Amino acid sequence: MDIQVAVTHQQCDPFKLEAAQLADSKFDEIRVRIMATGVCHLCHCQIQKCGKSRCGSGSKKLTSGGSHYALETTGVPRVVKQSLNALRSLGTCAIVGITPEVKLDIHNDLMAEGKSMIGVIEGDSIPRVFIPQLIAYYKAGQFPFDKLIKFYDFQQINQAFEDSASGAIIKPVVKMA
Repeated sequence: MDIQVAVTHQQCDPFKLEAAQLADSKFDEIRVRIMATGVCHLCHCQIQKCGKSRCGSGSKKLTSGGSHYALETTGVPRVVKQSLNALRSLGTCAIVGITPEVKLDIHNDLMAEGKSMIGVIEGDSIPRVFIPQLIAYYKAGQFPFDKLIKFYDFQQINQAFEDSASGAIIKPVVKMA
């Protein structure tokens, strides 16, 4: 099957749409059609000559000393550490993505500034309570989620990333079909 894919061949390069051939499903595979996906805010890291990422220092500057909370959804060990580094003293990082082994210096990464790291399973909410709460907030004008998202056609994927990075939109949603 002929499909279009968004690819980048080097870190920090914009996505390019390329044609690709999707192989037929195997006996034990299920094909899922993705109609839309979100584009999250990205930290465009600059890698120093020594190979160390400076990500996190920029967010501390933007937030006058670090954020109170970080929500880490990638599951990438380096990004997990960056989310901790972006916190202020007594800040909390919630880990949502499935994350492999992460090497931390417990004293420097957590204890020295009283930071906390918690794991979040399935939203840590009770859906029959939480969803009606969100709907009530929306109806009361306290949770305007419809103003937080914007839909983009697949061909506009780079614009979606740019809008997310600039803060023009909180949650870009890229329509795949």
